[in-house]
Amino acid sequence: MQIEEVTATPHVENQPQVWKVLHPDGPHGDTASGIGIGHLQHLSVLFQVVFWILSQHWLDCTACAMDSQVSNGSGLEAKHITDLLVFGFLQRSKYNFHQELEALGQELPVEVHLDADFDDELQTDGSRASRSFYHGRIEPDSESQEDIIQNIARQLAQVGDEMNHRIQPTLVRHLAEQFMNAGLSEEDRRNCLAKALDEVKTAFPRDMETEKAMLIMTLLLAKNVASHAPSLLRDVFHTTVNFINQNLFTYVRNLVRNGMD
Repeated sequence: MQIEEVTATPHVENQPQVWKVLHPDGPHGDTASGIGIGHLQHLSVLFQVVFWILSQHWLDCTACAMDSQVSNGSGLEAKHITDLLVFGFLQRSKYNFHQELEALGQELPVEVHLDADFDDELQTDGSRASRSFYHGRIEPDSESQEDIIQNIARQLAQVGDEMNHRIQPTLVRHLAEQFMNAGLSEEDRRNCLAKALDEVKTAFPRDMETEKAMLIMTLLLAKNVASHAPSLLRDVFHTTVNFINQNLFTYVRNLVRNGMD
């Protein structure tokens, strides 16, 4: 059997074999008319090849769509997700950089909620008062999305309070001195943070997954440097966000997707 007209031939690596299925007797061969069992088998193979190609294309498109949305239902970019996470961790930890954190919250391109810890104001229902910063900046697609990130930040901060004693003060002071060097580039600061993180790897809890320990220790280093020198908060914050996005964002993305079960 010979199919004389083919409007489109799928591009696959094994194209010659597909052509043989279309033209089992060659491009100009002659066979008796009629469809036999063998020809039906050839057509079945052809349909399977076409179906496989289409299914792979659909899977690729689906994967791209999932990667473009770093968490369930969220249109926030990667950096904005990490902005919220790092900011939430800092404000829920014990800190002494209230004014600097408030100023930082006003600069961020995403909506953040700054707990009024320094006023120690409690609502009538016992919840802590908070202030929101909008100023026309990007907001999460839904309130639940922000709640998930803030809840993760709170849990990480709680674990961080228990791990904070594992970081030596001398390491914090040295890292703060490096950040005070105005001649350092952003890449240099990330390298300094990475080196400090390497020095505390031996203090990681053995029963904690490595990515989680790295994330918490990175956040703790940022918090301790900012506590040691509050004027460094802005630089420390942005370096920490960039470091996490380069090295730990896959883990962060999974935390947000799973709601840190």
